[in-house]
This record gives sequence, C-alpha cells and structure tokens, in this order.
Amino acid sequence: MRRLAALVAVLFGLIPANTEAASSEIVHFPGPAIGGAVVELAGRLVKPEGDGPFAAVVLLHGCDGMNPESDWVARDFRDWGYVFLELDSFGPRGVSEACTDYLQVAPLIRAKDAHAAQAYLATLPFVDPVRIAVLGWSHGGITVLEAIANPYLNEPMRPDPFAAAVAFYPYCPLKLAKPDAPLLVLIGDADDWTPVNRCTSMELRGDPLPPYELMVYPGATHAFDWPAAPETYFGHHLRYDAAAAQDAYRRIRTFLGRYLN
Repeated sequence: MRRLAALVAVLFGLIPANTEAASSEIVHFPGPAIGGAVVELAGRLVKPEGDGPFAAVVLLHGCDGMNPESDWVARDFRDWGYVFLELDSFGPRGVSEACTDYLQVAPLIRAKDAHAAQAYLATLPFVDPVRIAVLGWSHGGITVLEAIANPYLNEPMRPDPFAAAVAFYPYCPLKLAKPDAPLLVLIGDADDWTPVNRCTSMELRGDPLPPYELMVYPGATHAFDWPAAPETYFGHHLRYDAAAAQDAYRRIRTFLGRYLN
C-alpha cells in the first residue's frame, strides 16, 4: 500500500516536530545480477543532519509499488535519527504493481534487491555498515522474511546480515530457515489477504535463533496502518485501526532502537 497517508497520520501523532530538515534525494545503484543482467535500482535516500555515522533502514513498499514523487520519508521519519532508503523494486523493471500477480517481481528477487540496497548504504561515509535494518509492508513484508532467511542447509550463513527486520502483515512461510536477524512481525487477526494463522504457526528453524516478536492486533485487517484505506482493495477488506497503528509504530521505534542504537 502507499505509505504516504499512513505515516503522515501515524507518525505525526508519535513524534514531536522540530525544525531540523532532513536531506532527501533519489539515488541509483547496481541491483542483483539475474539471468546475466544487472538491473539498476533506484530509491529515495533520506539523511539526518550531521556527519554520522548513522544507523540505516531499508524500506520495502507493498504490492502497489513506490511513488517516486512522494517525499514522505523525509517529512515523517526525520526525527528517528536514521538514514532511510525507500527502495523501488518495480519502477526500474517497468512494473507498476504486483497486487494482481505477486510474482511479477517475486519476494525472493526483492530480497536480493534489499541486500543490494544494504551494500550500497554500507559504502556511504555517513552510514554505519553494521547497523542497517530492513522494514517492509505486505509484499515488502514477505520480502523481509526472504531477506533474513538462509534456506540452503549446506551453505554457511551470510556474513553481513541485517541488524534487525520488521515485517508488516506478511504472508508468512510455514518454516523460516535459519533467520539471521532479530524479527518483529505485526499483523491483524482479521486480515483476509495474508492470514494471521500462517504467522502464528510459522516455525523458525536454526541454532541459535535470533529474537522473534509477533504482535497480533485483534480485529485489525490488512493495511491497518493506512488511514486512507479503502473498504476493499483488490478484492480484500481493509480498515484503518488508529490504536493498532500507533501501537505498531511505537513498537517499531523501540525495536529498532534496541538493535540499532
């Protein structure tokens, strides 16, 4: 879902405004090599004032893609004190949305994009390369789970995992193999798009396992943090839940603070 309306309403209620401006720009960097071709990815980079080094968060849009004209990250996340990179996985590939076909740009491909974004952030002099997290909504939430999984039992864990991971209402796998980052999942029990029971029964496999938190909001639907949510969206029922949204963003800020600060 578009995050503009959601975060304007939610975060203005949580974060005191200040006069410090965050810089914001569209950046380009190499994506993963797939089928012998390397796609050039794009994203909106937002940096707090100062020299850093700052912790950073890769943001992953939902199935309706990213609006490159929207500068909500600079306005609404500025007081969190992190560098944010809102990653566009669809535009550079000529895809407008994946709500009707989730595999147009599959979460596994987007997970590779997320790690490419992490690698790009690690090259910036104002980013601390060991304090980079990932956060995604819906299709982006599924991508988060792919980005922290290590599904190949005969291969070693990746050497540069994300420092933390947050997934809003993802379609949880039955098994999450060898996750390598602390994980927070937020979902409503009235979600008819990504069923909550998949997340409550998701089995994490690995030794050792990183911390895992699951927050289920009673009565909340898919996109419960979107104030402008229509009653139906691609055949699914949506409803904004202000209390759940505010609690979710408070939990996220605390969670990220625990692992990034």
